[in-house]
Amino acid sequence: MSTQVSKEDRLLAALSYPFWPLAFLIMNLSPVLRRQPFVRYHAFQAFFLGMSLWLGMILLGTLADFLGRFLWPIGLLYYLVRKVLGLGALLVTAWSSYQAWKGEKHTLPCRLSEWTRLFSEEIPADSPTPGSRGTARDLVERLPGEPSSPPNGSTSGHPGEPPV
Repeated sequence: MSTQVSKEDRLLAALSYPFWPLAFLIMNLSPVLRRQPFVRYHAFQAFFLGMSLWLGMILLGTLADFLGRFLWPIGLLYYLVRKVLGLGALLVTAWSSYQAWKGEKHTLPCRLSEWTRLFSEEIPADSPTPGSRGTARDLVERLPGEPSSPPNGSTSGHPGEPPV
């Protein structure tokens, strides 16, 4: 890797794989973590990995439940396949977490890394964070037909109220 990644960033990136829903929320809600490309990359990759594993197990379970109504061996086969896939998911999660701890940006198959690169692009330092007061104020100030400052010099903007 070309740049040195701090120990805290490596820890956050490694923990984002086993705790992917929580890590994804924290990364998106924290303006500081959103601007760290290493943590952002691994949080998005962990999210896409976790969602694909979760949806895959739901689809496999639904298919096995539907087919199991007609063929009884499907239930036994589903049980064995689910255990093997669960072990595989655990190994992929542990390997990804280990790679993040080492400070590497690794790739995963099945377009997961492409989605990660697409969504984890770096955020420019001068861009406002979502939900910041400056962003909402700028939006309100840019509305057409609205005056830029409240009438009669008041700061509240409500007619009839005394200036503060």
